[in-house]
Amino acid sequence: DALPICIFDASRRTSSPQATIQLSGAPVAAYTTPPKLDGGRDLVVLTSTQVAPLIIQSGKAAIVNVNTTADTDQQNACTNSSIMPKDLHGSISLRTGVCAADNYGATGRVTINVPTGTYQLTSLDSGELQVGLVPGSNISIIGTGTAANTIIQQTDGVDRIFNFDPNMVGNVTGAVSNVTVTGGNATSLGGGGMLAGFIGDSYAVTNAVFANNASSGIGASGGGIDLRGGSLSIANCTITNNIANVNVGGGIAITSGTGSRGNVSLIDTLVTGNTATGNDSSPGRGGGVFIDIDASSSATISGSTVMLNTTTGGPGQGGGIFNQAGPLSVINSRIVGNQAGDASGIYTLGFDAMATDNWWGCNDGPGAPGCDAVDGSGGTVTVNPWLVLSIGASPTQIKPYATSTLTADLTHDSGGSGGFSVPTGTSVSFSGTLGSVQPSQTILTNGIAASTYTAGPDPGAGQGTATVDNQSVSVTIDIVQAPAILNINHTTFTVGKAGLFQIITAGFPPPAITENGALPNGVTFEDNGNGTGTLAGLPAAGTGGGYKLTFTAQNGVPPNAQQNFTLTILEAPAITSAAKTNFRVGTAGSFSVTTTGFPTSSITQTGTLPEGLSFIDNQNGTATLAGTPASDTGGDYYITFTATNGVSPKAIQHFTLRVGQAPAITSADNA
Repeated sequence: DALPICIFDASRRTSSPQATIQLSGAPVAAYTTPPKLDGGRDLVVLTSTQVAPLIIQSGKAAIVNVNTTADTDQQNACTNSSIMPKDLHGSISLRTGVCAADNYGATGRVTINVPTGTYQLTSLDSGELQVGLVPGSNISIIGTGTAANTIIQQTDGVDRIFNFDPNMVGNVTGAVSNVTVTGGNATSLGGGGMLAGFIGDSYAVTNAVFANNASSGIGASGGGIDLRGGSLSIANCTITNNIANVNVGGGIAITSGTGSRGNVSLIDTLVTGNTATGNDSSPGRGGGVFIDIDASSSATISGSTVMLNTTTGGPGQGGGIFNQAGPLSVINSRIVGNQAGDASGIYTLGFDAMATDNWWGCNDGPGAPGCDAVDGSGGTVTVNPWLVLSIGASPTQIKPYATSTLTADLTHDSGGSGGFSVPTGTSVSFSGTLGSVQPSQTILTNGIAASTYTAGPDPGAGQGTATVDNQSVSVTIDIVQAPAILNINHTTFTVGKAGLFQIITAGFPPPAITENGALPNGVTFEDNGNGTGTLAGLPAAGTGGGYKLTFTAQNGVPPNAQQNFTLTILEAPAITSAAKTNFRVGTAGSFSVTTTGFPTSSITQTGTLPEGLSFIDNQNGTATLAGTPASDTGGDYYITFTATNGVSPKAIQHFTLRVGQAPAITSADNA
């Protein structure tokens, strides 16, 4: 494990008598050198991760402030090794600053501050910037602005930009920060933007852009950066549009070179649009990153995006990342849209690679449609579990024109565990149905992005959708509306005939409908479960009449809707009274004609009635035959009763009225 080492100064000649240095490995031995001319002593430390010892130098740190973008050396620092940082004055170019720092050697750390501007390297004689010529050199090139406005550009077309430890002396420390490095072309070795590395070297690249660099010579790997020994940390950088021609590591190459490779880390960095070309005999490998470290070292990629990189050749391998000869760990990273004949995402050779909890472009994992793929020979790439995209809405029920917060989430993996992330800045788009979403395009921060869904005027099951790369996920947002019953409040059925009536509602979710009130035999009500109900059946005989019902619609959104409803059952008339009766002459009599049916029947009578009798329709479904038969009206009378109520058929009854008469002698009472 890495440990700090504390240094105490007992000379009382320093403002701070104690310093703490963080080492890359556990120290196993340390000693101080004899006093130098200035009285200082160097500290030599051997750690568990380094082949050569680390020299921690005594001495004073120096600062060089560049003040011109011209590629000149008016101070002659590049030709006179006695020119030190303190000697610089007047016009100080970047090249002059580097040469003075080289001259300072192991005396102490030199920080070269580079103001905003474009620094074109036009010196054909000097070409690349050679940084760190002697062991113990410690040189940092720091832009005082940002990478966007501090640009170091090679213009001769045949030289790289930086060459750290060009003499391969070892134990060189270097840093590049806050600059854009572009236009370099390595025609030998590699690293069009930056070549570095030998035993014991240590480099840090932060907040920098390496763009449009190339390696084009034999054995020239790493279009952007080539590390050939020592350790390298790259953080918060962009490595883009670099190319390694017929070689490996379009963006970054960690190659064997001639120096022992230490630990390598790629943190919060974008590697995109880089290419490693190849041919049938020599396939391109590692379009984005090529890693060849010592088996005892480690390579870590975390929080980084490796996308749209390409390898070509027969076939190209590892469009995003190619790993060989050492352990690789990739986590919380985005590996998407890379291209290769074999393994668009990661290819590993000879060693296992651990690449769990990463985003591959889709929810189904590496190799699925929309996701980058992995492969290996002599080793496997472990990818399960991988990150999956999800979306939530709060609340999930809103009224028209109301809002809900959509949250896209890429912090959980396919195994259900959380706490992971994708690189901040990963793009996510939002859309919706039955409403609008703003913003429609945003970025994930720590794996989370939010947007606002605004419902439109129409109720229904709306959707909010989030899309990251090739994966879209949706959540349902119910745009709710209180129920209403839309149908008319009455209907009519007829006895003996099938009837059907639909109860129709509005509202969302679709309301449930209940019925209250007695229904006639043969008629039922059923809730269809879709916001409608059916009143149907064959009314039984004798059920004619009006039925008062109540329908209630409810869907959880107050208030409920109620409708008072009238069901009318029509029934054809029938005469239910007897078809005959007896009256007596001279005696008052009465007979009621009765009917059924709905509406109430009208009753008429045809045929001759005896004198003294009459027929009256009572207008209530009954009629009365009444009176006192006159003398000499005895006999049988055949009459007809007819009942009608507008419902076919009408009822007809053939009725016999018998009028009884006492006997009488009608002949003369004498002969």
